Amino acid sequence: MKTENFRVSGMSCAACSANVERLCRSLEGVAEANVNLTTERLTITYDETLLSKDFLFSKVKSIGYGLHDLAEAKIEEKEPNIVLALILAAIEFCISMGSMYFKFSSMPVLQMLLAIAVMLIGKKYFISGYKALFHGVANMDSLVAISCSVSFIYSTINLIAGKHEYYFESCAVVLALIMLGKHMEASSKKKTLGAINALLDLAPAKAIRLENGAKVEVAAEDLEVGDLVFVKKGMAFPMDGIIIDGSSSVDESMLTGESRAVEKSEGDNVVGGSINLKSDLFVKITKVGSDTVLSQIIKLVEDAQTKKAPIASLADKIAAVFVPTVIGIALISAIVWAIIGQPVSFVLKIFTCVLVIACPCALGLATPTAIIVGTGMGAGCGILIKSGEALQRAAEIDTVVFDKTGTLTCGIIKENEAGVDTSEDKIRPEAKEAVSTLEALGLEVIMLSGDKKEFAESIAKEIGIKTTISGVLPDGKNAEIEKLQNLGRSVMMVGDGINDAPALTAANVGIAIGSGTDVAIESADIVLMKSDPRDVAKAIRLSKYTMRHIKQNLFWAFFYNCIGIPIAFGALYPSFGILLSPMIGGLAMACSSVFVVSNALRLKTRKL
Repeated sequence: MKTENFRVSGMSCAACSANVERLCRSLEGVAEANVNLTTERLTITYDETLLSKDFLFSKVKSIGYGLHDLAEAKIEEKEPNIVLALILAAIEFCISMGSMYFKFSSMPVLQMLLAIAVMLIGKKYFISGYKALFHGVANMDSLVAISCSVSFIYSTINLIAGKHEYYFESCAVVLALIMLGKHMEASSKKKTLGAINALLDLAPAKAIRLENGAKVEVAAEDLEVGDLVFVKKGMAFPMDGIIIDGSSSVDESMLTGESRAVEKSEGDNVVGGSINLKSDLFVKITKVGSDTVLSQIIKLVEDAQTKKAPIASLADKIAAVFVPTVIGIALISAIVWAIIGQPVSFVLKIFTCVLVIACPCALGLATPTAIIVGTGMGAGCGILIKSGEALQRAAEIDTVVFDKTGTLTCGIIKENEAGVDTSEDKIRPEAKEAVSTLEALGLEVIMLSGDKKEFAESIAKEIGIKTTISGVLPDGKNAEIEKLQNLGRSVMMVGDGINDAPALTAANVGIAIGSGTDVAIESADIVLMKSDPRDVAKAIRLSKYTMRHIKQNLFWAFFYNCIGIPIAFGALYPSFGILLSPMIGGLAMACSSVFVVSNALRLKTRKL
């Protein structure tokens, strides 16, 4: 089985991502397929002997979307002239309303020409919408295209027949408002991806390589392991390396979230993307390309932003059938009102309003935008969360188990048969605060140790931990985690050693500290780059905040559609005479998506 990531083009809403996801999952050889609307990425696990990449690409293309390798340059679509569309729509609206209230000519031919101009500006909605409709995978653009086309065609027929009943302004204003809403949504989505972009910007494009004693400027991507580079004061290190001459202060805050500079001298490792603050250095390159710490961090964050949280499953199921259901509701509503005896103008307004007020985008953006912002915030603080699932589980934790050595302590504490010799006490200075903060969050903290009971309890008491599990052999740690889980606990394990890996995997959430081994880090769901136990509480708080925002977004998306669609099809008209205009419906739809993304961005104001 092979897992690959591809960029998906042509998506406009949650229905689109659901269409691509459903198609991929139906193909022979596919074990798993997930599409992230916000990052426009497909993550697919498949059997190469049963499914070729070319066939996969062709199948996705057959339903109106495109698949691209991540290395392929992204062609940015030219954004429609929104300002011109809004001006033309405003003129049309004034003519239409003015003729109604001030009794001057409605100038229907001019209204038709203005509507045509706005439709040409927003032609991509018609191209995308009808293309998707013809492929049997209708999306949000289909709703817009159908509603605007019906309004325009009906008005044009009336104009030709000499009837004075036109809805050109509905077509123009709705389309202009939707263009404005999608522009605002796209701008907000770009902000959610700020953490990845900031990490990508850290890697310098150029490096100074020593070649036969001369300093030669080269592209950083051309560096190889073993190359010697010269790093000036104020420059970023081009790749990971080891200092062979000189000493300086280095800013590693982009990797660890630690604001204090780190002193480095000959023999110390430096990380690509960190900044040399004080003196010129000579560095030997030890890692390049995807092997560097920065590249691995970027990959972890990108993977986390692609993988869905379990809470997204309900929204995904609804999104898969949302657009066809809305089209059905619009048709049935129009037919029912026509049977009741309402005029064509009334029926048309109902049909159009139902189509334009429905918002599949809000459903699709509710979860991924919050996860992207949450994992991005974590990366900025040196907390790397590997998946949306880990983010969700961390918010449900009630018990935190710390491995002792290397996690709560940063050295060996000597014991003498008389008891404990505390003269070489190496307990981490942050350990006590970390424990008290977790307890303040209502969590039980347990220390897991292979030491004798008396010795382990004395260390735990000094740190402030009330519960200790001692005398545990390295291969028995995971069994202790499972015992707690069997008691109904949701357990987070924090460790750093090779012998912690099974326990990290067994726990509901495994956290590895950054100074730990590669095996422990690989086995964990969350990695703390600073090796600071206080960051465990930060990770839990971040998870809780993110889940709170996801739930708010999902509530709004469901509430908006559940309330908006019935009002649009006239549920309040018989009793209260309330009937929405398509223009209000279009504005509400645009605002709904922007609200969801903006609420996700509010996460950035939270203090961890």
